[in-house]
Amino acid sequence: MCCLFAAAAAAAAAAATPLSLGLGDSPQVTEPRLLLATEDGKLYLIERHKWQEIKICNCVREAPLDMPLTVAQLRNLTLSKLVQRISNRQQHLLAYRICDYSGLSSRSVFVSWALQKILLNSSLTDEALAAAVCSRMHAAAAATPAAAAAAAAAAAAAAALAAGRPVLATRLAAFEEEPKLEQYYERVAAAEEAEALGALELLAIQRDLEVKANTSGWLGPPHNFMGLSLMQTIRQLILKMELAEADHLKKIFKVSDSRYWRCKIDALADGLNFDELQAFARFRTSPIGYEPFVEACLRKGNKELALQLTYKVKDPNSRARFLGALGRQEEAAAALQAPQQGVGGSLLQAISGAFWRRGSSND
Repeated sequence: MCCLFAAAAAAAAAAATPLSLGLGDSPQVTEPRLLLATEDGKLYLIERHKWQEIKICNCVREAPLDMPLTVAQLRNLTLSKLVQRISNRQQHLLAYRICDYSGLSSRSVFVSWALQKILLNSSLTDEALAAAVCSRMHAAAAATPAAAAAAAAAAAAAAALAAGRPVLATRLAAFEEEPKLEQYYERVAAAEEAEALGALELLAIQRDLEVKANTSGWLGPPHNFMGLSLMQTIRQLILKMELAEADHLKKIFKVSDSRYWRCKIDALADGLNFDELQAFARFRTSPIGYEPFVEACLRKGNKELALQLTYKVKDPNSRARFLGALGRQEEAAAALQAPQQGVGGSLLQAISGAFWRRGSSND
């Protein structure tokens, strides 16, 4: 009977709680009495969340939050949003205790803590950060479902990757059950490591190039290579007409043909080395077409070589555009008609070959 009486008293007090907290004169006076009234019968209540809300409101009103919150405001805000706001204020321990007390999932609290830990501790090593975050991951995995813990680990790993720490991201991804994500982080870490090793190798080669350039008397001093990117180094070598050194760098760092050809075309044109540019155009079939050759010649004002190389352009529209820029309006019109008229196309090919052979014989 005592239990039933206590339960009834607690129910009555809990039913009066929203009105008391929403419209009462003084919550500081009303709430402690309500809590004392419900203390004996709270275990027999079905709606335990009513007195839980009172305790949570009392908790957030104290330091360090000092958040004047009533039960009515809490219900309007929802408990999950309150926990999120507390996490945003970096009071993760309090947010976690509220989640544990109310039975709410603490995944969002852990993710917020991990993000702050990674972003605000750039001075810590990957090993120290991994140890700190992983220890909390083990606790989160024991207290939350496996799927939630894995999702939290994935969010932390993504934050580490965004912060430029692929090694830390790889270690955090070990908690992720999705193998493809872990393989992705491993590939990123391997790429970062390979890039670092490649940068060291390039730096050593640049130092040797500076020594060789100064002792051998290369063209275009001063010879400053250290600190340049790979393609900038290749461009400088081509500008100094050290083509063998440029080809050697291409092979060492496995530069693609299309990237290397564009760099060499632009560098030869910018250095006004048109004889070498013409020889390069005849070296073998260009993997990027002959439009870059013509554009480089036009950019530097060598219309004669641009005209010769225009006849090697296969695309009729591009060929007509170049011929028009060179003042060959009739040939440009013929180039546009060539795909429609087979005889005209054959005639244009014959004329193009004649111009190309004449330019070669003049050399």
